Amino acid sequence: MRRSAAWGRMVCAALLSLFLVIGLSGVSLAKSYSITRVEITAAINPDGSMDVIERRTFRFSGSFTWVTQDLLLTGSQGITDIKVSENGHEYSLAPSGPGTYSIKETPGMTQVTWRFEATDESRTFELSYRVKGAVVAHRDVAELYWKFIGAGWEVSSSNIKVELKLPPGARKDEIRAWGHGPLSGTVKIVSPELVTWTLPRLPSGQFLEGRVVFPKRLVPQATNIDERDALSSILSEEEAWATRANRSRTVSLAVTVGSSLILLASITAAIVLKMLYGRDFEPAFIGEYYRELPADYSPAEAGCLWRFGNVGANEVTATILDLARRGFLEIEIATPNAGVLEGLAGTKTKPEAGPSYVLRRLKAGEESLLKPHEKMVLDLLFKSASRGQDSLSFDDLREWARDDPRSMNEFLTGFREAVRTTEASRSFFDQGIQKVKQREIGAGVALVLIGTVAATISQNPLGVLASLGGLILIAAGALMRRRSPWGSTEMAKWRAFRRFLLHFSSLDRATLPSLAVWEHYLVYAVILGVAKEVVNQLKIVYPEITQPRVPGFHPWMWMRLVVSSPGTASVGDLVTGLTDALYTSIQTVLNYAPSSGAGFGGGFSGGGGGGGAGGGGRAG
Repeated sequence: MRRSAAWGRMVCAALLSLFLVIGLSGVSLAKSYSITRVEITAAINPDGSMDVIERRTFRFSGSFTWVTQDLLLTGSQGITDIKVSENGHEYSLAPSGPGTYSIKETPGMTQVTWRFEATDESRTFELSYRVKGAVVAHRDVAELYWKFIGAGWEVSSSNIKVELKLPPGARKDEIRAWGHGPLSGTVKIVSPELVTWTLPRLPSGQFLEGRVVFPKRLVPQATNIDERDALSSILSEEEAWATRANRSRTVSLAVTVGSSLILLASITAAIVLKMLYGRDFEPAFIGEYYRELPADYSPAEAGCLWRFGNVGANEVTATILDLARRGFLEIEIATPNAGVLEGLAGTKTKPEAGPSYVLRRLKAGEESLLKPHEKMVLDLLFKSASRGQDSLSFDDLREWARDDPRSMNEFLTGFREAVRTTEASRSFFDQGIQKVKQREIGAGVALVLIGTVAATISQNPLGVLASLGGLILIAAGALMRRRSPWGSTEMAKWRAFRRFLLHFSSLDRATLPSLAVWEHYLVYAVILGVAKEVVNQLKIVYPEITQPRVPGFHPWMWMRLVVSSPGTASVGDLVTGLTDALYTSIQTVLNYAPSSGAGFGGGFSGGGGGGGAGGGGRAG
């Protein structure tokens, strides 16, 4: 158990790491928004100023009334002519109300807030302004170094395109341009008068920055002057950043290829290990029918074998019925709001009111004959739920479980463990694959962590493919199981016995066991899920079971009182009703338990340091 808990903690830690990487760590909010498209058009003027128009499309989920955008003044001589519009309609400069905007000046930043009313819809807003002194006129070249989108946006942006229009008068080979930001972006010198930057997605907390060098003669009236040569240092700086960016791209490509190969290898490994260690051995028994009980171990142990170690309501139900068959308790039928004897005497009740049942303890003091899990069931019924009384109704059992779910959960946990650890149950399954399971799960945990680290360092989300491969190994390892050679043979016998239970009415009557044996078979029919089918066939093969009195057939002890009471239902109906009611009650009870570069275009580099108005923004 301790080993399983430790593995569980490791798996949970690995899953948590993966979820953090793919952005699932946040809580779901009542409202949210996203920026689905950004189009920025900028034009350089002869005086070195820059006119900017930003169009952003917001997708609002919920109700929103405002957006605030921060325009940083770094690298400029100020921002003027701020306007906000939507679909050609210009917002008015006012302190409040839909269709208005306001401007707040702070040191190093101009803050623009515009107001509207939007609910579960997409809206496109246009923000325009002029940046004074955006271009620096060095002694040898003119330079624009600008963050078109800053790192301050609280949500990511998608489908981004920036166009920069230059004054005429230069050749294309005189223009150098670079882009800084996520490595998935591209910069292109379309013509001597147009440079573009495109980016499929900009995560929150990251920026898109452009740098352009062009002849000074294009900005003869520039006001931001620097009397130093700058081209050489700019090229050196960008070359260093481009080298790092290309190295990062190489790493990212390696992460993509490596993670893909790891995913493929993980799938292959999971399949191979499943074929080698996840399939049962060939059973020694190959018959079609097995006409007697395959073994003498308890119904709960048979259920453990049948359901591959999953122990639940079926096993508890069958254990109670088996205890009744062996005389440790009896089950009496009662009617709602009436005593047991009244119900047994055939007192009529409302049609919609079904029968209820009472468990009565017998053979007190003989628990030494029971297996631990069987004694646990008796203790649950006649110590915990009945509070020491020798009788317990199903209604009282449900009420107790509802009032004390912790004790119910402790019972269920203990019962499962007790059944799984019996000598028979341990022998059902191949214990030799435990090391294989642990190694497979351990490798999966390692791959989840490796994929998480690789995706984080390389900023390549495809690194999670390795983590996905790890999750496949973890799941395959957790599900890896097979029965032992003996367990496989036992399972084959139980399957054949189940086929016998389903088909015995069509077999030769002379080959069938006596009616008295069927009360034992019925207990195991509950485990095999065919109790109703067995009872229905018993009515055909043994017509006497349709009578209230059946000499020699008193299944599960509770029939002792029933057969002595005239006017009651047939034995077959009572058996079916009891099985359904007991299973439903136990399932209900258990449900109460708590869950446990060169500058001629190309890709972006990771550099940064330019000025920029696009500081960030938020909405509410």
